[in-house]
Amino acid sequence: FPGDQNTWNNGEQFMWGQCLLISPVLTPGAKSLRMYLPDVEWWHFKGTESHLEQVRKDYFDEHEIIEDIPLHVRGGCIIPTEDYQMKNK
Repeated sequence: FPGDQNTWNNGEQFMWGQCLLISPVLTPGAKSLRMYLPDVEWWHFKGTESHLEQVRKDYFDEHEIIEDIPLHVRGGCIIPTEDYQMKNK
C-alpha cells in the first residue's frame, strides 16, 4: 500500500502477495496485538475455525489470547482451503 503513509514505517506486519496480510506476534507472552489494516475490505482468517470474519479498517487491538499468527485476507481474494484428515491405508 505505497499510497498509505501509515504503512511506510510499519515493520511489524507484511503482505504475502496481494491477498494476505500477516501480523506476527513479536513480543513473547503477548496477550494482545496492535494492528493496522489499510482502507480496503479485510476478513480475519481463523484457520482453526475454517471461517472468515469481516473486520474494520484502521488501527485496532486484537485482545483474544493469541494462539495463531493473525492473518487477514483482502476482500475479493479467494483462498482455497481443505480440511485435513488422517487417512489409513
